[in-house]
Amino acid sequence: LASEGSTRLGSASSPGAVDAALLLGDFNAPWNTNHMRPFARAGFWEGHARVGSSRGATWGPTHGMLSLAPGIRLDHAAYGGDLEPVFSVVGPDVGSDHRPIAAGFRWRRNSP
Repeated sequence: LASEGSTRLGSASSPGAVDAALLLGDFNAPWNTNHMRPFARAGFWEGHARVGSSRGATWGPTHGMLSLAPGIRLDHAAYGGDLEPVFSVVGPDVGSDHRPIAAGFRWRRNSP
């Protein structure tokens, strides 16, 4: 992910510069669609797909008959570089049409 104009970050356990990137938020598209494909080509991975313990649906009805259908994940915690996901969970219905996500990341153990 390092390129001209990219940011290099340091960490307490590794004071040297490392490459890292996070993209978090409501992308309004599943990860395996044409809309998201440029992120994957750029070297990003979807955190919930790597460490999540459920389907990870962030959108879909939570009440009524349609709530029986599986939802889809439109909100993502994408990462790249010298990071790796530790956890990824979908939060409860908080009144929005999307459910919140929480994700944790750490520096890869083999980072400089």
